[in-house]
Amino acid sequence: MFYKKSFKSLNSITVNYIPWAGRLVVDRPLCRREVMGSNPIRSTLDRMNEQKFHVGVKALVLNENKEILLLRTNPEELRGDNPEHWDLPGGRIEGNDSIEATLVKEIEEELGTRDIEIIEHFDTLISNMKVPLENETVGLLLIVYKCKLPDNNMKFKLSSENLEYRWATIEEAKELLKVKFPGSFIQKLDRLYVQSSKIA
Repeated sequence: MFYKKSFKSLNSITVNYIPWAGRLVVDRPLCRREVMGSNPIRSTLDRMNEQKFHVGVKALVLNENKEILLLRTNPEELRGDNPEHWDLPGGRIEGNDSIEATLVKEIEEELGTRDIEIIEHFDTLISNMKVPLENETVGLLLIVYKCKLPDNNMKFKLSSENLEYRWATIEEAKELLKVKFPGSFIQKLDRLYVQSSKIA
């Protein structure tokens, strides 16, 4: 688990994770030297300045050919001004669900299977996209795990949220994911060339 319900003593700053809302609330600006550490979330917190964030979890699924599983979103299901885009499987945390439970639930909803193995944390990032709510727009913080499917040749049963899926090379994925994911995440995908042996 990568979140605590609150981070205190960060130079008198309180960062609250509200499980039932699936979001982070940062009360005051953070200082980089105070938040850098072993916790994967803290490397992104220094960029938050009194913002609210919904929290999502994503699966970075690789096959034996070092290809990444991508989903093309259905524009009719998108909210606000967010454009049609390619995405990783996953979704936002709801209620009191844990990160791991959310990932398994979202994979089942989006791909029609629960047979997924969570390997390890890959990245925590702030998405290029915002989440439109009734009275405000909030940011989107994403936690990405490297994952593995037992059968990469299975036929997925997609939900109405997505129009199609594809296995993309790392270079293709870097281009297709630019709409939703920041440059820091796109650059980090290069590490998969040497790390994917752990997934195979």
